[in-house]
Amino acid sequence: MLPSPNLISLQYAPAPRGLRAIHWKRWAILLAIAASLSFAAARIVPRACDYFRAVASERAALRACMEYTRSPGQLVFDESVHRRSVALYYSGKASGHDSPAYRSSRENPYSTKPEPGESWDLLSMPNAWREKLDAQFQQHRVLNSNAVRCGHGLNVHTPWVDHDTGHTEDERCSVLLFMHERQSPSGLNRLTMVTFDAPAFLCDQPRPFRVFANAEGLGSWVACANFAPPPDQPVRLYAGQPDPIDPARFTIPVKIGDADSLIEGRLCDDETITLTWREKA
Repeated sequence: MLPSPNLISLQYAPAPRGLRAIHWKRWAILLAIAASLSFAAARIVPRACDYFRAVASERAALRACMEYTRSPGQLVFDESVHRRSVALYYSGKASGHDSPAYRSSRENPYSTKPEPGESWDLLSMPNAWREKLDAQFQQHRVLNSNAVRCGHGLNVHTPWVDHDTGHTEDERCSVLLFMHERQSPSGLNRLTMVTFDAPAFLCDQPRPFRVFANAEGLGSWVACANFAPPPDQPVRLYAGQPDPIDPARFTIPVKIGDADSLIEGRLCDDETITLTWREKA
């Protein structure tokens, strides 16, 4: 006779002690991984959000720079204003091998003593450009917590020109002549900028113009073809304007003495910018 099902009792042997230990170790490992991921997410996610927020801000500021234009006819540099003497170092200021030669205007010869005058703090950039630089700094700050923002002093004293490099070390002595979007003949759109190193021009340096065809680049020092104003005729430079018909062209009005002329600029397919001085018809 078979036993009644109600009388049957099943007895299971307890799990081995080692198997239970493995089971708890797995849970401990999973909990440790989850805690590590949560900790990492708490640190990385806010930083990633800050980084992409800065990228978006930079793009918006770059677009504003590409749409920026100063008012037509705005005077941005007047050589007839008497400013402090410029110091020209033939062997570099850091070398300490020679004393500088000072010059207050292109009409006057070099001297051993500087003359007082107006400040050379000429650089005036639009707010969008400063916002772009701030956004770039925030990106670097996210990637490198030790990043330090570069800064200058509060006042430009005597600007000095390095004869070997041919330009002034302090960028605040330069003048913004043009900033706008231009398109090369092949359809390349770039933020195009031109600045003018006035102290270097006063010291007869051959490449006083600095051009930018890439917002991330350092720019290139170039000469302006046919631009050779006589020393006794002061130069006045006005705000550059984009050509409404030719997307690669822009012009910078110039007055040499009492004669009106202009500098024609063009964005090329190789991301270079050419400058040519032309007389007004």
